[in-house]
Amino acid sequence: MAYEVKNEKDLPPGVTAAFLDDLHNCIFMFGLENTEDGMRRLRHTEPEITVCVSTDHAISTLLVFGEGGQMTGGCYCAQFKDGGMLLWDKRVPFAAVKLFVAKVDALFLKMGWIDLTNGSRVRRGHLVEKPGKRSVERTFTQPRAVLIVPPDKDAQAMRQEFDHPDELAVFVSSFGGEGLCRSEDLAAITARHKAAAGILSELGYDDLTKLPKDTEGILALREEIEKRLEALNLPKG
Repeated sequence: MAYEVKNEKDLPPGVTAAFLDDLHNCIFMFGLENTEDGMRRLRHTEPEITVCVSTDHAISTLLVFGEGGQMTGGCYCAQFKDGGMLLWDKRVPFAAVKLFVAKVDALFLKMGWIDLTNGSRVRRGHLVEKPGKRSVERTFTQPRAVLIVPPDKDAQAMRQEFDHPDELAVFVSSFGGEGLCRSEDLAAITARHKAAAGILSELGYDDLTKLPKDTEGILALREEIEKRLEALNLPKG
């Protein structure tokens, strides 16, 4: 893909057409494909960045989202000569996306997905979402997202309902029960959960039946826990 920008002044600061070509190639080769929307995407958790590219070679589309998978901070918009466009969240600096590409390349290099003879990226077929399976990409859109496993379901069986079960881990709650999360988030989720249990104990809630019953009380307790967790500077995944 060779991006031809109608007006390079519309590009984010520091971004060039050559970098967009490389970014597109990285996501196109290594991104998870959704056959329904015709996009391939990759997500980075810290800082949160999601990059999507179109699988349609006729029209170039490149989307760069910030926190929450949205563009709430406004966006840079550049049109390509083939009729496609770039939408880039203004909260996401060029340096962060450049580092994102470097990290992705380093990861896939270890997996043998980069040709050492010429440095080109090599795509593997299993990155396409499997029909009839739940999508990992669509379900776990937020950092440290946990999907609760119902009491009557087996966690491992529920994990196999997803298109890429190898990307998921089973999280065991210290309060009882299980959940599914991205494997890369498990350590951070476990650390935060244990810390939250300790905070609840300090606040006198060793017995969960003593938790506030009213909405205002629950929200106030949640805010206090989040404030104390933030002060602990725990890993964010």
